[in-house]
Amino acid sequence: MPAVGDLLQILMSTSVGGQIFQNVFHYACTAAGGGGVDELLDEFDTLIASNVEGIIHESGTIIGSRVKNLDNLLEFAQQTLNRVGNRTGELLPIWEGFTFHLPTTDLRVHNGRKNFGPIGESDQNGAVPAAALAGALDAVAGGLDSPLITDTQGTYVPIIWSPANDHHTGDLMVFPGVTQVGFVSTQNSRKPF
Repeated sequence: MPAVGDLLQILMSTSVGGQIFQNVFHYACTAAGGGGVDELLDEFDTLIASNVEGIIHESGTIIGSRVKNLDNLLEFAQQTLNRVGNRTGELLPIWEGFTFHLPTTDLRVHNGRKNFGPIGESDQNGAVPAAALAGALDAVAGGLDSPLITDTQGTYVPIIWSPANDHHTGDLMVFPGVTQVGFVSTQNSRKPF
């Protein structure tokens, strides 16, 4: 069971045409509940993965998530998912996605960014998301801003985590500002060239 102050990392995996793309999320435990980290994955699926499913193309499937407590590596869990994207139409290149900007409140820490894809051609116009997706994109942004509260009342707030580096001596956990709703952008790590 995570303790107050523990740092938890969640990795969400999406499969697109046999390639696996991953998004990493960090949460700080602010209230310890009575359950384990597997409860956290259930809440993550409800608040994050289910909303992302509503904005990605049907050629993409969210295949799973895993969590580990970075302060107690004996606490970990994984969950198999099969969340096929709800959007249809012609597929854009797989490195295109809806990008969400998570602004930092500490200049020593880079802004956060999440890129969810694949996306369809008809879901954007000139790199601007289609108006029909506004509610679904807002739901994803709201999930990124919201704490995960488990059935046993464990509370985990989203953070931007920066491990010790040349700019600061200790690890920093920064609570991001309000997420800026998605725009269309590329993610270079998804490019095959």
